[in-house]
Amino acid sequence: SDLPGTAYEKLAEMAGGHGERVERAADLEIALHNAFAAKMPVVLNVMIDPAPMHDALPMIASMFSRPEETGQPGVTG
Repeated sequence: SDLPGTAYEKLAEMAGGHGERVERAADLEIALHNAFAAKMPVVLNVMIDPAPMHDALPMIASMFSRPEETGQPGVTG
């Protein structure tokens, strides 16, 4: 989401589930293991770099945008 610092993992905990915040790629494997081992609903709040990681991502995103947002025809379905 565009809401920095939102603790989505706390939503699971408030509902009696398991929540984890993952801030480093090295911790993701352990968090996934914990999630699959849990016998309850799980929320993994994985922090990502908001900057595109590949030059093609803006082009791919534009394929799914609405025409009024880009001024160009979009994908219809």
